[in-house]
Formats: sequence, C-alpha cells, structure tokens
Amino acid sequence: MKGTWQPSCVAEDRMPTCICDYCARNLETPSRLWGRVPAVDVVRLEKNEGLGFQRPIRVLFPTSGDLRDTIFSITSLPPSYKGPFIAVLNDADKSVVARNLIFLLMMFVEENPAIAAENVLHLCKLEPLVEEVCDKIARKPGYTKLRKTWKFGESSVQVVLTRNDWFSLLSYFDVPRGMTKDAAQQARQIIMSAPERVGYVDSVMCTKSPTGKLAMRKFRDNGLLLPFGQLGEEFTIPNTTLFDPRRCWPLHDTADPADGWPTKSFLEFPTGPAKNDVYGKLHYYLKHLFKKFHERIRSLPIELTLSCFDLEYLPLCLTEKYFDRIQVSGVCDQGQDGVDLTLRTFGPLLQPVSVNPHATLITLFQDAIASITISLDVGPHFAEDPFTAFPREITRLIMMQMPEIKREVESVDHWRTGMIKTIHGLRLMYEVEGIFKSHMLWCRFEQLAANARLVMKTTNTIISPWPMRFGILEHGSRDFALLFSSNHTGQERYVEWKVATDKDAKDVDE
Repeated sequence: MKGTWQPSCVAEDRMPTCICDYCARNLETPSRLWGRVPAVDVVRLEKNEGLGFQRPIRVLFPTSGDLRDTIFSITSLPPSYKGPFIAVLNDADKSVVARNLIFLLMMFVEENPAIAAENVLHLCKLEPLVEEVCDKIARKPGYTKLRKTWKFGESSVQVVLTRNDWFSLLSYFDVPRGMTKDAAQQARQIIMSAPERVGYVDSVMCTKSPTGKLAMRKFRDNGLLLPFGQLGEEFTIPNTTLFDPRRCWPLHDTADPADGWPTKSFLEFPTGPAKNDVYGKLHYYLKHLFKKFHERIRSLPIELTLSCFDLEYLPLCLTEKYFDRIQVSGVCDQGQDGVDLTLRTFGPLLQPVSVNPHATLITLFQDAIASITISLDVGPHFAEDPFTAFPREITRLIMMQMPEIKREVESVDHWRTGMIKTIHGLRLMYEVEGIFKSHMLWCRFEQLAANARLVMKTTNTIISPWPMRFGILEHGSRDFALLFSSNHTGQERYVEWKVATDKDAKDVDE
C-alpha cells in the first residue's frame, strides 16, 4: 500500500467519522473468539510462591475466552516445577468451548509438535472423538450434566456439558450444506466491508505504517493468518468454529488476532527477510509458542477441564473447591453489579491463607475508563473545532513522540489525518489513575471486598496494574509507536484481590 494513502474523508472533503472506541462498541457482536488484551501468565510462580513450590497449582478461568492465558501460564512455568497443573476453563459461549476442545485434543493427539502447531493455527478437526461421546449419550435427558475425560499419559482433558450442549458441540465439526469457500467469504465480507464502517477502518489504518496498512488490508480481505507470499490457496474448507448456526460471521470487524498476544514479543520475533510483516511475525511467533506448549504438556502432569455454564451456576459444578488463581474478565466492566457478582461468587473459591497466602483473584477492567469519560462527559470534544478541544500539554507530548503528526496537522492536505492520529494518541496519554480511583469509590470496591472477605492488593504481584500504559519516563518513542499502531488503549486495568486476614479487616475498619 502506497505511503501516500489517505482516509476517505480527505477525498470527500469532510470531517472524519467513527474515530473512537465507543463507535466500535456500539456495533459490538456477542461473540469474542479472540482476546482483546495480550496473553498473561496468571501464575508468576517465581514472584509469588517461589521456585521451590512443588504442590499442585489450581487455576480457574470462569470466563476463559480462548486458551491464550492458559498457554502462556503453562509455558511460563519454571522447568523445576513438576506439577500437577490443574485448570478449569469455563465459558458460556459454546463456540469458544468447541474451539478450545479442538485445540487441546489436537495438541495431545498429534505427537509431531510442528504438525500440531500448524494444525491448531488453522483449527483442523477431530470429529470422531466427539461423535463417540454423542453416540453413548443419545438417549439421556437434554439437560443432564455429562463428563468425558480423555487421558494422555499423566495428563487429561475433561469436558463437562449438558447432553444438549454435547450435540451442539458436534455441530461445530460439520460444514453446513451450501457453506462453500465463496459463501463463507461472502458472509465474512458483509461484516468486514460494511459501508457504515469505512470511517472506523480508515481511522485504524491511519495508525499503521505502510506495511502495517498492507497487512491489515490483506487480513481483512481473506482472514488467513499467513506471512506475505503465502496465498493460502489450500484453505478451501470453511472453519465452522468461526460461523454461527445461521452461517453468519459472528465476530465484529474490530476483531484482530494480534490483540491477544504481546505486541513487542511477536514483532521482535525473528522471521527472516520480511521484517515488517506484522501477521507473518505473529504466525511464526504462535507456531513457536504452540510447539513450546506441545512440549510442556508432555513433560508436566496437566489436568484441564472445559465447561459451558453461567457464572452464578459454575461454583455448583466444580469438583475442585479451592483455587490458587482465579482470573475473571468481561464481568467487572458491568459497573458495581459486575464487581459485586465477581467478588461474591469467586472470592470464597480462593485457597485459604493457611494453605496458600499467595492465592489471588485477578480482575480485568477493559472498558471502565472509556465508560466513565463518556458518562461523565469528560475528555476532548471535537465536533466543531477539534484542535481547540485537545489538552495542549498532552498534544505536545504526542507530537514529541511522533513529529510527523505535527507536520500533518499543519498541512492543508493532511490535517484530517493528523487530527485522527491526535485523537488516537490522546487515549494513550490521558491521565487515567484519578478516573479509575473515582470508579473504585463509585463501585464501592472496599465495601464489596469486605463483604466477600477479600481485600484489594496494594501492589499487584501477578500482572502490572496498567500493563499497556505509556509512561514518558519509562518508555521511548518506539514503545509509543508500537502502542499507537495496536488496537490497545493503554486504559486496560488489572486489579488483584486476596483473602482478607484479621489484620486486613482491622485496617478496613479503621
């Protein structure tokens, strides 16, 4: 894509439209098969329990989404740890459970790590294993809860579903009649090329380098995670785990597989001559990571359980009663009710302090800052005169990190592009700590935690509170450029909670 590319608003001589995250969320679809934040190690054993820890590690993902955090956590375990690693991955979306099961079975069944990594990257199928289960339970009542465990040496994969959900799971292995490659591409393009989304796509393209624009356009066109030069002609069968029962594309056009992995890590991954091929680098990075995962699950006892239950019902379905780590995402963004539900439901499932004083409940707030700035009407307004609305000091800092923005803003031909970039830069520089403290007070964090016999950690020990926040003193222009070109806002906030001791309760009372 030429370096002279300009958004459509330039050719049409109009103000840019749909240039903020809120525009994207207004058109959100329910399915989130890919993560919106980079994978994290939820254990961090050496920083918490210590390298000498040899007891079982139990982890609960009540809203698991894909497997990226599980993969990252297992591959990050120190070689000295002998296990077992026990994880429960629950998600209310059956398509998520189906994809996770296919991934895990392929990893365990295929002995060749290179073949396994290639297959799971495009999710090849293992239909007979699930068909066998469905044949055995065909006459069971529809809502009977049924378990199936596959053993692989010292490791296992267990699935807990109702009889109806087992048959629903089986449907993800079959390509629907009439769902050809062309029909699948057409269904996807209805979403990816929607005319009303041109403004949003243009605004994101403005944040990319010329090669980044090309990579983004290629992926939006064909949906294949392949390096430049690989045409993907061999991919002729639609991936049924990516289509809903109506044969529609269930993902929003903002969904990007790059969002779920640490940007700096995969962009710095050595891949040969194509040094600026974003999705090519991600392709090779994931193959390397999946090979490492394939190796680790064969050298360590792993027990993984997949389920598909509502959050409030989940604790009743667990065979494991206490966990060393519990990670919840997507719930706490529902305001005070979401925080209360999370702490009240999962606080009692943390290991007692007498068993593991490092047991932690990890909560992610992805949209809290954006929701507050919109509801309280704070932040810049740019409907009439966009540049007078931008805080001058923040704008100066943005232009210091990316001088080309200043040149574009002052250009007669490129000021609209400069404006879009400035707005994207504002969200990365905006002071959010005070806003989140107000959110904590409004949601009554301290009182809700006390009700659940928890306390918020004063210092996170698993994940940095603001892992993608840009700091002038800590980061340079290259780090700003990486964050700027990603889909992350720097407003993603992790809060960690632990079981309250008598001392913690006394401190709260005082």
